[in-house]
Amino acid sequence: MIDIATDGPLGGPQFTLGNAFYTYCFSVFDRRFLTHLYWGAPLSAPLDPTTVLRPRQPDYLPAMRPATEVRRVAGAYALDTLPQEYPAWGAGELREGVFAVRLGDGTAATRLEYVEHEVIDGAVQPRGMEILRSGLRSTLRVRLADPRGDYAVDLFYVVDDAAPALLRWARFTNTGGESIEIENPASAAVDVDGAGKDLVTLSGAWARERHVARRAVGAWRAEVASRNGASGHQTSPFLAIAEATATEMTGGVRGIALCYSGNFRGRCDGDQFGGCRLSLG
Repeated sequence: MIDIATDGPLGGPQFTLGNAFYTYCFSVFDRRFLTHLYWGAPLSAPLDPTTVLRPRQPDYLPAMRPATEVRRVAGAYALDTLPQEYPAWGAGELREGVFAVRLGDGTAATRLEYVEHEVIDGAVQPRGMEILRSGLRSTLRVRLADPRGDYAVDLFYVVDDAAPALLRWARFTNTGGESIEIENPASAAVDVDGAGKDLVTLSGAWARERHVARRAVGAWRAEVASRNGASGHQTSPFLAIAEATATEMTGGVRGIALCYSGNFRGRCDGDQFGGCRLSLG
């Protein structure tokens, strides 16, 4: 299911994806920034973003007003507290972006803003992912672009009706007149609430693969990666955020994993407000 409200409460389209297993929701904030809103159990009613999009904060701080109020001071707001769907490096926040570019004039700092979206019939898949065909009916493409016009990023979303999985990938396009360099682009990223959560990773060695490692999410950065040409026993292209009380059979867990092997890097980037950014690519 892909549902789009063309005029959402945050000043732009609001996208709701999901099936019988989950709901995934994001919106365009202030007609510019693609903002993550929800990823969890299926919702029975449309999501009101003002109930979930609030500045994250430690428990000892007083409650704040809804984000649509506190993020606007004389028409301004802080990207550092905005849960962006695919954040660039150098856009005015302490967390690390999920890709970096170097433009023809040497500029490295950039940002992405919403341009357009479309729903494509059928599953539009990257090369090498033809195996992912069953249960795939339509593809959502959302285009973001650098306001200078140097490049664009298309984010693709495919809902698998038969599984609790959302397929995502990103495609970069040079839309300017000069060459650009792209560094460490992630296939997908998501900002989630890390309060009371554990980061779960898998590591091991030959004949004892995928040992579960978990530790409480905090204001630090963790990385899993392979630089030898393939994933393997030592590290797996997988990250998950689990409730501290979650077990193998109960509790809430949200994870991201790659559908292919090779060099990869996955990160969990905690922030000062109790949130964390997961990225993998």
